[in-house]
Amino acid sequence: MGRTKGVSNIDKIDQLIDRLNQNLSDYHNHIMGFDRQAIIDMAGRVSAVNDAHFYLTEHHAFDYEQAEYLLQFQNPLEVVADEWHKRTEDISDMSFALDKVFDKQDALHDYPLVTDAPRQSPYLKKFADVDVLATLKAIADQVNVHYPNDIKIDMEHIPKLVAKGDPELKMLLWHVSDHGTHILPERDAFVIGTGEHSTWTNYLRPGMLSYAVEITGMENGKVKGNVYELNHEEHVDHVRHAALPATTVTISYEDGREDTVTRRVFDDDRHRLMSESGNVTGLRFHPEDESVLANLLRREQRHRTETPKGNFKPHLKKLADNRVNTEAERVVAAFKELTEPNSPNKTHFAVPLSRDFMYLASSRDQDRLFDALPYKSTAITGLKGEKGLFVTVAKDELLKQSEKAQKPSVLGQLAEAAKEAAARPKAAEQSKKHDKEAR
Repeated sequence: MGRTKGVSNIDKIDQLIDRLNQNLSDYHNHIMGFDRQAIIDMAGRVSAVNDAHFYLTEHHAFDYEQAEYLLQFQNPLEVVADEWHKRTEDISDMSFALDKVFDKQDALHDYPLVTDAPRQSPYLKKFADVDVLATLKAIADQVNVHYPNDIKIDMEHIPKLVAKGDPELKMLLWHVSDHGTHILPERDAFVIGTGEHSTWTNYLRPGMLSYAVEITGMENGKVKGNVYELNHEEHVDHVRHAALPATTVTISYEDGREDTVTRRVFDDDRHRLMSESGNVTGLRFHPEDESVLANLLRREQRHRTETPKGNFKPHLKKLADNRVNTEAERVVAAFKELTEPNSPNKTHFAVPLSRDFMYLASSRDQDRLFDALPYKSTAITGLKGEKGLFVTVAKDELLKQSEKAQKPSVLGQLAEAAKEAAARPKAAEQSKKHDKEAR
């Protein structure tokens, strides 16, 4: 292409830059009328236009012929952006970006980590310097119905852990539900692939309670330490997100030998490693970098030091109150389902007390349940020919309550009457208007 007489190279480039700027402004004004979803769907195109403008106006060294060529177009930015968009649609180049991400892992220093994200602490209260075994048993006695022997096993197991002298075995996690208890080392809960991680994050029951248990030592034959009340769901969610995958496994044998293998070898050859090579006395799963796990556990310790102190007696009373109130709500709901007296002589409505409640309930708990029910004629008694105890309420009281619930209150009736009276003049006026129109 030949030069146009009287126009310098600089003038041509300035004209092109002005036109590119105008093209970008026009494009932005154009897409501003689109809804948000449409803009999201065309994000690749928007990015290509912005990238092309930035490169052409800030980085590219135009010669005269290039500037003259692009100035032939009304929208030179579109010409370049279309070509760039075709290139960016080929995601095969993404592999080069991923190689850089995975190679030096510099992003660990430049971007916030999941473990550093601000979150609500799952540690609720700290019960300091307690008799650990007595504390856990008192909690289990308020919750555990179907496997009461679990807490006995825990009370035998914890002193054995203390006796090993391993610092990592002095920080434990414990949860309890109506179906028993589990206690496990905190360290192992944060390693994906261990049975402890699976138990803590997958074994869930309604009303489950969880605690962190910090062993500080022995005193007069008692295991002493701190017990931390946890928000169960938040702590489980935290463990799921923060835990590190196991990459190797150390197997300890009865004769003192140890064998460390990769996680894949362990999974593929578990039977031989566990049975043919000698009696196994222990398994230890390791993440790729133990120092990362150590830092994670130190962060947990810092969270615990910030936990406010609590009083254990009110906490225990709250557990008992919750159990009584839950049973009271169930009983009231069951009464509402009854349509006629169901006692043997048909003089009372009767609802059986749940077996789970009765298994844990003391005579005092029954008295508190009695007080929590909203009936005047309540009795807790046995019924002829029936097993267990029943809550009974006199027929007349429940029938009156049912009629009252169906009949509007006096204030409600007055309000309804006032509403009808206010509507009558309007109805009369509409009737008169209709008569006039009909004449």
